Amino acid sequence: MITRNGYAAIIPAFIFCFFACYNAPKLDKYLHMKYGEGYDRYARKTKMLIPFVF
Repeated sequence: MITRNGYAAIIPAFIFCFFACYNAPKLDKYLHMKYGEGYDRYARKTKMLIPFVF
């Protein structure tokens, strides 16, 4: 936004998509394997990435 260049928005969007679609599900799977039912209870009560949204 500071540079007034449309391409500058691509990098944060790519990083968000990478984290939301690849890294976060992989981390959820790992935490489920490590903590089991305790993590499942926590995951049901909280959002994965953005509070109250996603």
